Amino acid sequence: SYLATRDEKDSTRGRARVLQELANGTLVRGFGSAEVAESLELCLACKGCSSDCPAGVDMATYKAEVLYQR
Repeated sequence: SYLATRDEKDSTRGRARVLQELANGTLVRGFGSAEVAESLELCLACKGCSSDCPAGVDMATYKAEVLYQR
């Protein structure tokens, strides 16, 4: 999705940053915040980014958890 939009929030790093803020409690509305919805909106949960992630973040699993928590 980053290749299509060229927006940092649509990159794996951008999504990971939003999820880190969610975990730290810095997002006021938590799982229901607009930042979380926007960052995961274009994620296909295809796990294509997991092989590129040096930290081994499984964004598809995190997305599933966020959707469950809403």
